[in-house]
Amino acid sequence: SGKDCFVLFDLLDGLMLEFGYHGQSFVSAGPEVVFSRVPTDNDLGGTRLPSETNKRNKIPFLPIWNGAGTWFVQEMKHYEEGQAHVVYIHAELPAIGAHVEVQFHVYEDDKINVSYMYTPGDQAEAYAFMPRFGTKWVLAPGLDQLEWYGRGLDETYVDRAVEPIGIYQQSVSDNWTEYSRPQENGNHIDTRWLKVYGKEGYGLKFTGKIPFAFGANHYTKSSVMQASYSYQLKAQKETFLNIDHKQMGIGGYDSWSPNALPQKEY
Repeated sequence: SGKDCFVLFDLLDGLMLEFGYHGQSFVSAGPEVVFSRVPTDNDLGGTRLPSETNKRNKIPFLPIWNGAGTWFVQEMKHYEEGQAHVVYIHAELPAIGAHVEVQFHVYEDDKINVSYMYTPGDQAEAYAFMPRFGTKWVLAPGLDQLEWYGRGLDETYVDRAVEPIGIYQQSVSDNWTEYSRPQENGNHIDTRWLKVYGKEGYGLKFTGKIPFAFGANHYTKSSVMQASYSYQLKAQKETFLNIDHKQMGIGGYDSWSPNALPQKEY
């Protein structure tokens, strides 16, 4: 606990269970490393062809990365470093044969620095097309307002960087982009800082050493993946937030061949 905040960690798996301020809980779960996204129409179209035709993608990348974030802790320790309490986790990602190191630096002035270092395994070349490298958070009910300095107001991706950089505000509900079929949406790249807060103004502020990407909505990933239409989705009170280093592009020269996938640079 710090001056006005408290943090609770699970000593078995190293995950943050709760973060609160002035006795109010803001974080219900997270940040958990994540590599996947809900498939877009182009993701599905680009991987639908047989492997002998689809030379760019001989191994279906979406199923591989869906379970890649499940880790097994190999080492976990807590120690003091200067003004900070440090929680360190070294974990194996068995689905892809990789490793990840995570450090939480918790300061008494209510700030937390979170760092992730990913080390690919021997089969990294076989697992091309990492859809996302980032973290997922579950924020407490009531944190439903967004303010950010980055691209907006509409969603942006590394190959859709068409929105101007500025300071924007909208609700989490309004961050949802309506498509004919529910899929990944509402991403914002080149973000300098992000605030997620409630009606009283209390909340969280995220910053990065480099610009980052974020997305937020009121639906679990599994519910979006299972729904064929938006009316089948039931909004939750919690906010499901992604804070990412990067997410791969959208592609879309067409939606039924390898040209549906992002170009190599994206």
